[in-house]
Order: sequence, then C-alpha cells, then structure tokens
Amino acid sequence: MSNRLQRVGTAVPDLISAGIFLLAWAAPDLLGVVYVKQLMTVMAMEFVVMHSSEFYALIYDAAGDRITRELLLLAIAGFYFTGVVVLVFLWHEPSLLVAFVWLFGSRFLHLWAVPANREQETRRLFSLWIVSFLAYLICGVAALLLPLPSLGLTAQALGPLHLARGWEEFPAVVMAFGALYFTVQAYAKYALSAPGGALAQQ
Repeated sequence: MSNRLQRVGTAVPDLISAGIFLLAWAAPDLLGVVYVKQLMTVMAMEFVVMHSSEFYALIYDAAGDRITRELLLLAIAGFYFTGVVVLVFLWHEPSLLVAFVWLFGSRFLHLWAVPANREQETRRLFSLWIVSFLAYLICGVAALLLPLPSLGLTAQALGPLHLARGWEEFPAVVMAFGALYFTVQAYAKYALSAPGGALAQQ
C-alpha cells in the first residue's frame, strides 16, 4: 500500500463522521431524528476522547517497546470506556458505547495505518491534539456565530425531541459544528503523515 493510501485511510473515519453530521443536518429523516440528539452527545464525548491523545502522548515517549505502548493505549481505552459505561447506565443510551469505540478508534488509527518511530509519533500525537483543540474551539464558535440555515432540521422535524423553547436552532448549530470539526480532523491526520515531512516514517 502506498503512503498516500495509508494517509487517506487515517482520514476516512473522520470523513465518515463529518458526512453523518452533514446528513443529519440536511436530511434528518434518513437517519431518524433521534440520532440528531445522539450526535449532539457525540460532540461532548469527542472533547473527552480528544484529550486522551494528549494523555497518551505524555506517556508514549517514556514507554519502552511497541508492545508496552500498545498495552498502555489499551489501558487508557479501558479507563475511558469504564466512564462511558457509567454514562450508558445513567442516561440509558447504549449507542454511546458504539460512539466511543468509533471516536477512540478514529483518534488512534494513524498509529497502525502510518507508523512512525517513537520521537516522530510523540510529535504527531501532540500536533494532532493541538489541531483538534483549536479546531474544536474555532469550529464551535463559527457554528454559533455564523447565520446557518436549518436545512432539514425544521421545527416540525425536531418535534419528537421536545426541545425547550429557544433551543430550536441548537441542533443545526451542533450538526454544522460536527461536520466542520471532523472535516478538519480528516485533513489534519492526512497532512501530519505526509511523506518526507517531519512526521513521516524514516
């Protein structure tokens, strides 16, 4: 597999996520309006998963061999997964488990799709966290401030969600936020693994 295909592979999950948010915004009936509410929760979960890459980067460089690093990643996944299980029981939302596995897998896919040495991978992990954090803030603010169309998220379509008065525009804001954020994520993962760059495998 060429490096370009490997890099595309790291971006595909985030492109799919962006597409799901865009579809939920433009044609919520195709997914079911209940998924709009669940996707709003996904963006909150992504904020937590995003910081797991910073945490992993802090211990990645100090870890010994590859097996040790992968065991540490599994330990981190288990830690976060336990918290998600608690939320599932509290909120009665089993779909959160699927969302977490998808987000966590998407976050760290590049470790296997485009491997790098330890020093390079540490820089990539930190770089990805910084890009993610800035993208989360900028895309979130942009979605709040820009005059976004409701598209398919009309008052009639959102009726089953029983939103509080004044919150009718919030789902469209979050769907736009998700579509923008995951698009940036996809490009960042592709770009940070560019051949010949600082993060490319030597």
